[in-house]
Amino acid sequence: MKRDNNDKSRLLNYLLILMLLACARGEALGAPDRQALQEMRTMATMATVNVLLYYNLNGIPYETENLEAFNQNLNRLRELSGQADDASLSEQVRRLDDAVADLKHLPQTVADSRSVWPAYARWLPGLIEAHVHLEKSLSERYDAAPEVAQAQSGLHVLSHDIGRMLLSYQMASFPNFGGDIWILDEQALTALDTDIEQRFAEVAERDGGIAQALKVPLRDYRFVRRRLLEPAGNWAPNAVALYLAKTVRTLDGEGRRLGNRPPG
Repeated sequence: MKRDNNDKSRLLNYLLILMLLACARGEALGAPDRQALQEMRTMATMATVNVLLYYNLNGIPYETENLEAFNQNLNRLRELSGQADDASLSEQVRRLDDAVADLKHLPQTVADSRSVWPAYARWLPGLIEAHVHLEKSLSERYDAAPEVAQAQSGLHVLSHDIGRMLLSYQMASFPNFGGDIWILDEQALTALDTDIEQRFAEVAERDGGIAQALKVPLRDYRFVRRRLLEPAGNWAPNAVALYLAKTVRTLDGEGRRLGNRPPG
């Protein structure tokens, strides 16, 4: 009887160790939290924006730093999706990478572009579709993740909405784009702009500690706001991306800081 009890005790201890190891592995490979997912959404948007900037003849095309910025964002997306041990998310990142690789069919110089306009309408929509699927996957995971404080959540919404505005502008400014279904119309742009302005005010009011930090991103947003809402064909994709990318980075950084702030 005593031996049986010892055997049972050893078995229970063994099972407990296995459970602890499983929990530890689950924590190591745990799903990203909302802050990480928000920053992944930003990386996905900025990767796509930088590729569009690289090829956009209405801006300053074929600048190497835009391609380098895309690669940095994509590499970080691969790393984070790998850490999450999320095969579906990794597949969406791979598809975005493949869509960019397909852009080898586009002209690689301004001189080459004159004879192959149809190539843009054929290959660019695939890039945007890959981004849309990746962003949808990230947003679904974001919504399913544990909630964060209201101020931090407000910063995430702000960053995400400004990213949407930026990407829509980049698509609209691209000649012969061929994927107009993804471009926000005038009514949607106006509604989104109203939400962004209100969100800036709400977040600053909700957390007085970040009101000062929001002044520069709000100023940068307002600096290009008229171009976003009334482009009238006078496109400035590189300048708009410069200001809105700074805005989004600041908002994500403030969200990260709030997430690391001790409670109370």
